[in-house]
Amino acid sequence: MDVKSHAGSLTEFGVFMDKMTDGNLFEKIRLKNGLDVRMYDRSRHTAGDRCQVIFEVRIDVDLKPEYFSSPPLSALTLGEARSILGNKTSYHYQKERNFIAEDKKMAVLENMKTDFLDTNLQYLSSPEFPSRLIKKNYKDAHAKMLLKKKQQDAWQEKTG
Repeated sequence: MDVKSHAGSLTEFGVFMDKMTDGNLFEKIRLKNGLDVRMYDRSRHTAGDRCQVIFEVRIDVDLKPEYFSSPPLSALTLGEARSILGNKTSYHYQKERNFIAEDKKMAVLENMKTDFLDTNLQYLSSPEFPSRLIKKNYKDAHAKMLLKKKQQDAWQEKTG
């Protein structure tokens, strides 16, 4: 599917597309839930006329009080989340393809973008997505923090 035909289907999800040429950012999409999907070309030359095509997606979510008024975040306070995550959290996705001919790079990148959007756009556009992402990232960060504390305590106990 080419970009033009895919762009037409995006309007069904209430999004608009904004082509960007800022650095490695090659496209930005505003979702119907108000979040921005930023897609990056992080590709790099490897050898001869070959490259590693790296497609990266990032969605930043500000921690807002309205995300904490209903499930899945009603049991977590904004203050608790900010104490671990700060004022925002992010969704990251990356896909790589190796040993791609330089003249095929853009086609591969566009295909990766189309596959990602076809698979994930409806979920990412959901009004519940920001709350679910905050909850997941909070749980992950909290678990890492607890593990680090256990390791530090064990080290303290071992070294006296």
